[in-house]
Amino acid sequence: MTYSAGTWSTGTWSAAAYAAATWVVAETGRAFYVSATGNDTNDGLTPSTAWATIGRVNTAIVAGLQDGDRILFRGGDTFSAPDGISFDSPNTPRSTTPYRFDSYGTGKATIQTTAANSSPFYIYNRDVRISNLKLFQASYTTAGDAVNFYYENGSGYSGSGVINCDIDGCKNAIVFGGTPAFSNFTIEGCTITNVSTQGIISYADNPFTHKNITVRSNIINKLWGLGTTTPSASAIVLGGVVDALIEDNYADGNDSANGFACNLIWVYDAKRAIMQKNIAVNAKCQNTSPDGGAYGIDLNCIDCKIINNYAYNCRGEAALIIDGDGNSISGNIFVDCAKGSPLAGDSGFGTIYIYGGLNGESATNSTIINNTIVNRVNQTGGAPLPAIYNRLAVNTGLIAKNILVSTLTTLMAESPAAGLIFIDNQYYSTTGTVTFKWGGTTYTGLTNWRGTPAQEKIGATNYGQEGNPLFVNLSGTMATDFKLTAASPTATKTGIDLYGLYGIQAGLTDYFGTDISQKITSIGADSTLSVGARSATPGTPPVYVVTAADAAYVATKLPNVPTARRDRIATVANSVATAQSTTGRQIIDDLATAHRWWQAGADSTGVSVGTAVSAWTDWITGSNQWVQATAGSRPLLQTDTVAAGFRLSFDGVDDFLDGSNTANPLLPDSADFSFHVAVTRNSTTVDRRLLTQFIGGNATRYISQQTATNFAQSIGGTLTPTTAVVFSGSGILSSYRSGTTFTTIGTNNASTNSVRTTSVQQTGNIFGARTGGTTAYNAALTDFWNGYLHGLIVYRTHSATVQARIRAFMQSYNI
Repeated sequence: MTYSAGTWSTGTWSAAAYAAATWVVAETGRAFYVSATGNDTNDGLTPSTAWATIGRVNTAIVAGLQDGDRILFRGGDTFSAPDGISFDSPNTPRSTTPYRFDSYGTGKATIQTTAANSSPFYIYNRDVRISNLKLFQASYTTAGDAVNFYYENGSGYSGSGVINCDIDGCKNAIVFGGTPAFSNFTIEGCTITNVSTQGIISYADNPFTHKNITVRSNIINKLWGLGTTTPSASAIVLGGVVDALIEDNYADGNDSANGFACNLIWVYDAKRAIMQKNIAVNAKCQNTSPDGGAYGIDLNCIDCKIINNYAYNCRGEAALIIDGDGNSISGNIFVDCAKGSPLAGDSGFGTIYIYGGLNGESATNSTIINNTIVNRVNQTGGAPLPAIYNRLAVNTGLIAKNILVSTLTTLMAESPAAGLIFIDNQYYSTTGTVTFKWGGTTYTGLTNWRGTPAQEKIGATNYGQEGNPLFVNLSGTMATDFKLTAASPTATKTGIDLYGLYGIQAGLTDYFGTDISQKITSIGADSTLSVGARSATPGTPPVYVVTAADAAYVATKLPNVPTARRDRIATVANSVATAQSTTGRQIIDDLATAHRWWQAGADSTGVSVGTAVSAWTDWITGSNQWVQATAGSRPLLQTDTVAAGFRLSFDGVDDFLDGSNTANPLLPDSADFSFHVAVTRNSTTVDRRLLTQFIGGNATRYISQQTATNFAQSIGGTLTPTTAVVFSGSGILSSYRSGTTFTTIGTNNASTNSVRTTSVQQTGNIFGARTGGTTAYNAALTDFWNGYLHGLIVYRTHSATVQARIRAFMQSYNI
C-alpha cells in the first residue's frame, strides 16, 4: 500500500494549509535579491539589480550584513555551488530581528550543493529564519546536513527556524543545538525526504536547556539509516528541551530493506515536551533493540506526553517510555506495531513498551489512558504480543480506560511484578478468553486478574470488561476504522471518572476532536458518544504498589536496612518523587549517600516495644550507636500510628541519648554536614528547651525551645535566640553547617543562622538534653526534652536539592 499524508488525517492535519505559509514579521532591514539572470557586480537591492550566485551572498555575509537584512532568491531558479551559505562571519553581528532567507516571485528557489558533506545552510551563533526554499543534495549517502544551526557562545538566542521548505537528500535535514540555551525555535510546513540519519534533531550539553520549540505540520519520509546494522534514522528527535511541541507531523519510516529507524518521533533530556496529532507509519529497525517504533519518551524525561497520535505498521513499539517521571501516553490509536524481534533477555515487546532500567533508572508515575490498541501481527518468531509490556518491576504507572484488542493472541498485558495499576480497560481477543502474564504467572480472564494481582479492582468494586468493542472496521488501516459504533459497549459507557478519582485527564479533546475537557471519557481514543460530566474537584494521584525490584534496590543500596523496612522505604520514595522532580530510585540513592541514619524500631534498638532503649544502631554502617548506660535515663520504644510505626519517647525529666563515642563519630567532625530529625512535641506546658546539642569549641550548639507553647529550634550560643524558627506538633527539623555558619530549617521552611567558632567536638553529642548553655561538654545536664523521636539522618553535605528531597521523604515516612 502507498501511504500519503492526505490519507492519514487526524482530523486537523492538512499539508495544503501550509503550502503558502510564511512568518508574519516586521521587515526592518534591507532586502537583497538573487536571480539566475542577475550579476554579482550589481548592488542586489532590487529584482532588476539582483546578484547571481551563492558566492556573492557569502561575500556579503563576510563583509557584514545589518540588523534584520533579508536575502531573497527568485522563485523557480536553481542556485548551485560546491558549498552552501555559511553564516559565521564576525563582521555580521547578531541581529535583534533575525536575518531572513526566502524566495520572491513565483514558486520556490532551489539551493543546491554538490560537494560531499556540504550543507546548503550553516548558521553559527546567529538568529536566522529560512523559509520557502528548496534545499537539494543529489545523494543522501554523501550529503551533509541541509540546515545546521550551531550555537557555541553568547546567550539569549531566539526566533530562528525553518518554514515551508522542501529538503531532498541530506544526512540530517535540520539540526539545531549547542552549549547556550536558545528559545522560540520553529520548524513548520516542511517536506523532508531521502534522509540518511535524522530528519529534525536538537541537542544540548545539558538536559532541559532549549525552551519553546515548535515542530509542526512537516512531512518526513524515506529515512534510510545509511544501511547500517544499528538504529540510526529518526524523523524527529528533540533533546535537551523544555516546553516543546511536536504537532501535526507525518513521518514514514519507509519500511525498506535498508531501513534502520529509531523511534520515528521521540524526545530525551526533555521536560514538558508534547507529541500530539502526529502520524507515524512503517518504522523499521533490523537489529534486536527496542527501536524501530513510532513514538518515544526516552532517557531523562519529566512530564512529557504522547497524545492523540496515530501509528501503523511499525517494527518496534508504537510508544515507548524509557525512564523518567510523570510521563504519559493518552488518546492515541496504535495499529499493528511491535512486530520486530524482541530485545535479548525480554520475552517480547508490547505495543506500548515501558522499558526502564537502561542505566539503573526507572519509569515512574507514568500515565497510559484512553488509547485504542489493535494487534493483528505477532512479533518475529511467533511469540504472543501483548498490548502493554512492562519490562522491569521497578516501573510504576496507571493503565486506565484503554481498549486492548488482538486477533492473534489472548495475551493483553505482561509485567514482572505489580508496579502498574490497571483500571477500567476493555479487553478483547478473537482467539479466546483474555490472559495476563504477571510476575511469572499467567492469569486467565478478568475474574482471576482481579484476584491475587488485585488489578481492575478498587476495594470491593470491580472494573474493566471483556468483549468486542465493535469498531467501525476491525480489519481497516485508517484511524476512522477504529471509531466506536453506536452499538459499542464502551461508546456511551461512563466508566470511572479518572479526574475525580486521581486528578488525571486524558487531554482537552479525544483523538477525533471531541471536547472532553469537562466530561467523563469513553474507554479508548473515541469519546464522541460518551456521556457524563466529570467531577469538578480533582482527586489525588495514585500511590503505586511497591515491587520486589524496588525492595531489592533498597537492599543493594542500603544493605543494613532490615528486610521488613525495605518495602516501606521504596513506596515512600516513589510517592514523593514527582513533587521533588526526580525518581524514587534517586531518592533511595540519596538515602544511601547519608553519613548516618537512625530510625526508631525494634530492629534498630534491639528491644521490644515498651522497653527502655540503651543503644540505637545506625542503618548506614550497621554499628554506630547512640547509647544510654543509665537505666533510668533511657527513652522508651513505643508503637506509633504514623507511617514509620515506631518512636522513641523522651519523658522530659531525665531521658537522653549520648553520641559522644569519638572512635565512631556520629556527626562529621571537620566536614560540613546537615542534620535532619523527625520529631513530635509531647508537652505544650513545660519549657523543655533542648532537642539536641553538640559542642563546637568554646560555644554550645543546640536546638532549643523559645517558649512553653511554640517549639523552636536554633543553633547558637545563647539560650533564647533572637530569631527563632517556630515549630509545633510534628515535623522535620533540619540544621546544617556550611563554613562558619549554622543554619536551622523548621517545618515552615524558615531558617535562623548563627556563627560557629571552631569545628564540632564528638564528645559533646547529646540527644534529648542540654547543659544549660555552658561551653563544657561534660557539664551537668539541666534541661530535658519531652517528645517523640521518629528518625534522624546526617549528611556530609548541605545541598539544598538533596535536603529538600530528604525532608520530603522523612515527612512522608515518619509523620
